[in-house]
Amino acid sequence: PVPVAAPPRRRAVLAIVLAGVAVTLALAAALALRKANHARHDEPAHAHDDDDDHDHDAAPPDAPPPPAPPTNDPWQSGSAAPPVNDPWSTHAGASADVAGDKLAVGEGLQLIAPPGFAVKRIGTATYLTQRDITIAAAPLAIGSNDPAELARDFARRFGLTFDRKQTLSLGGQDRPLLLFHGPVNGVAMRQAVVPLIGPSYRMAVVFQVSNRRLQRDTAANQLMVETFNQRVLVP
Repeated sequence: PVPVAAPPRRRAVLAIVLAGVAVTLALAAALALRKANHARHDEPAHAHDDDDDHDHDAAPPDAPPPPAPPTNDPWQSGSAAPPVNDPWSTHAGASADVAGDKLAVGEGLQLIAPPGFAVKRIGTATYLTQRDITIAAAPLAIGSNDPAELARDFARRFGLTFDRKQTLSLGGQDRPLLLFHGPVNGVAMRQAVVPLIGPSYRMAVVFQVSNRRLQRDTAANQLMVETFNQRVLVP
């Protein structure tokens, strides 16, 4: 039989349907390609081929720095391990006798004044002074025995910042050593304070030195250690 051509109207409808199918397939293909590209961009930078285990190996982490060596600096901050050759030990290597005159400073306590220091007394306080260094002794201002409370009172009373507490052996007992810093008459100072509390005395001994003196004169640091180790005599 002779084929009969479809009417023009049916051919037009069929063309429209086929065109719609083609557009749909094209959109689906474009969407799939976009998702694939997006997935590739989202892969982590260190991802590598399973066939090559050595591609993009992560670098090993840096080794931690070695710990700082121990020090015998009594002003050292932080919570480091106890220093080697503890400068506050009564056996720190200095001689048993030190030069200077013994001064009674109250409640049975005595100080051995270093040579060349001027002596001044104001009320119940005694001051030994020389070039940015002051050694002082006076009765404690409050009745507490708690080092933390004594430190807070001292910092508030003199406008200083409390740094930390250490311990030293003085007069056969472990005593708190309270360290402060702050301006005194406009000069940056460091202060070490030892409260001395016993059956018949409640005193404090203070060693004050300027930052500038401490930085350029190592003997100032040695004098502070010597003062508390050998120049303070308790009853």
